[in-house]
Amino acid sequence: MIEFSGTGTSLDGQAGIDLMALAARRTRLSVTLDLKPKSIGARVILQSLRLAKARLNRRFSDRVLQLCTEIEARYHQSTRG
Repeated sequence: MIEFSGTGTSLDGQAGIDLMALAARRTRLSVTLDLKPKSIGARVILQSLRLAKARLNRRFSDRVLQLCTEIEARYHQSTRG
């Protein structure tokens, strides 16, 4: 697992990326994000993010899928010559 952490004036955050081999041609990518507010303003922002969580998760999943597809295409292109 690769972990990142950051501290700001209003938020503390930690993110993690984990790759798990499922089979010879399958890998599961897991991403975690934990944000902790330090101020009232940050609490309001995090509450807004919680309300939009389903939409944000869908957009994030779409972007990760796009990135994975691009990486896979580059890999296949490099192995062909």
